[in-house]
Amino acid sequence: MNVVTIFTPTFNRAYLLSDLYESLLRQSNRGFEWLIVDDGSSDDTAELVANWINDGEILIRYYKQENQGKHIAHNKGVELCHTPLFFCVDSDDRLPREAVQFIYDLYEEEKGKRILGFYMRKSDFSGHTQGMNWPHHVQYATLNELYQKYRYRGEAAIILFTEAIKPYSFPQFAGEKFVTETVFYDQISAIAPMRLDNRICYLFEYKRDGYTLQGMRLQFNNPVGTGYNFLHHIGYMSGFLKKCKTMGQFLAWTEMFAIDEPLYKTIQTPMYVKFFGHILKSHYLKLFIRHRGALSNEA
Repeated sequence: MNVVTIFTPTFNRAYLLSDLYESLLRQSNRGFEWLIVDDGSSDDTAELVANWINDGEILIRYYKQENQGKHIAHNKGVELCHTPLFFCVDSDDRLPREAVQFIYDLYEEEKGKRILGFYMRKSDFSGHTQGMNWPHHVQYATLNELYQKYRYRGEAAIILFTEAIKPYSFPQFAGEKFVTETVFYDQISAIAPMRLDNRICYLFEYKRDGYTLQGMRLQFNNPVGTGYNFLHHIGYMSGFLKKCKTMGQFLAWTEMFAIDEPLYKTIQTPMYVKFFGHILKSHYLKLFIRHRGALSNEA
């Protein structure tokens, strides 16, 4: 039985997918499915993947949707996944040879326990490990605990139990194609803790057209989804000051873009957070206006 689905959302990345495919062919354990959700590519992605499917070297499932953004492709990937584990691997990244075997090992150790999944390590293509080791005395932690309680900094590989995440999805906003991953991970963080493992099972390299380097431009081009993340994230934050700062950012952001989104009204925040958020709003409004000006000058 295949235990893990390696899910790859992609958009016009045919020129990169071959490297990921080759790394999957090199896996010491081929007990996986590769699920590709094509977010409306106009290049030769479909033909490339069709050739690989015909080769029959590994099990590949391909689904093409209208271009709606990576977050909506992620929703479809979770919907289509039918293996116990779900592992998102971006189209410009690769897996080391033992990655799937490491995941199998953890699955055998942990199946039947109430956990959300596994948190493993990433390195760049040169072998430099991303971030710091997990706290040596901690074997299990929620996603938010890692960043807020243990102050972990950096990216990590996240392998999730599929049935645990099926009820959760990214929201979709008309005319926008980006919602940050924080919205999804906030929703699932409290379900159960993650098993921490220091083995490297993911290799990455940032590309200029990747989400990480687009940063602020993505936020400004997708203001409703960005505002939603500000407001939604408050309920998952620890610390009074952090909550108030984020509320200030939300209020400044929605004023700058004149956003009136009905979904915002479904999220409740304490009155004292709103009060201090209003005090901080003018500071963040000036900051956002300055950022917008800088982006306009670059265009």
